[in-house]
Amino acid sequence: RAVGWVRVPGVEPPWEMPAFVIRGLQPGPTLAVTAGIHAAEYPGIASATRLAREVDPAALRGTLIVVSPVNSPGFYERSMYTNPVDGKNINRTFPGDPAGSAAQRVTHFLTTELITGADAYVDLHGGDLIEALVPFAIYQQTGRADVDGRAQALADAYGLEYVLAAPADALRGTSYSAAARLGVPSIIAEAGQQGIYDQDSVERHLAGLRNVLV
Repeated sequence: RAVGWVRVPGVEPPWEMPAFVIRGLQPGPTLAVTAGIHAAEYPGIASATRLAREVDPAALRGTLIVVSPVNSPGFYERSMYTNPVDGKNINRTFPGDPAGSAAQRVTHFLTTELITGADAYVDLHGGDLIEALVPFAIYQQTGRADVDGRAQALADAYGLEYVLAAPADALRGTSYSAAARLGVPSIIAEAGQQGIYDQDSVERHLAGLRNVLV
């Protein structure tokens, strides 16, 4: 188990994100998890961090990599939707640009260093400060039966009330869309609302994450 901070190259002021890497004693797939791309969606941030701290490497098959919160500058300032460095919504800038603005550099880093090496990817969200929602998971259809089937299975296993399938040309710039286009089965899982830290939403996310780790 390794715990530390990763710094995104080329961003000033420095953009550092908490990161956890847990390698199981048994070989298996790599699951990548992000939370806090939107910094006031607290249940996802809390559940991702808790999972990374609580998972037992002896019982884990494969590798779990968690980055949470991604939008660390926004977390400290309680930003809604955007980040305070360049004012952009990080989840509209994937797959990023190494020579772009802060958000684009962050998403390029996540895409190249985290998502492309994963066998599956889960991005945790919830209702932001002014949003109420019913918990759901969403995946993007790509037209590739293998990727789409595994993404749907991932969404179903997460266990939220609703599962949505986005058309192939929808929601470009989002985390799960970029991952899907790279052939990585991926979902966004949404639980929690209005910037509230509530234990029920944390437990929903934790249960979903544990389901997809099995």
